[in-house]
Amino acid sequence: MIIRKGYRFRLNISPADEALMRQFAGCSRFLWNKALALQKGRLDDKQSCLSYNKLANMLPACKKEHPF
Repeated sequence: MIIRKGYRFRLNISPADEALMRQFAGCSRFLWNKALALQKGRLDDKQSCLSYNKLANMLPACKKEHPF
């Protein structure tokens, strides 16, 4: 017999910390979508996908372009 349990946790954080967490999530989502669009564009052009290392090397230029 398999017993499955779930747990739910709540963080008690200040409004300032909540704003920082939301900002971090938004920045992460923005970069994910930018990388996804880049990879999809390469696939549409019949090119191979970029590796993790190549994408990671693009991050410093992206940080200069979009200073959050």
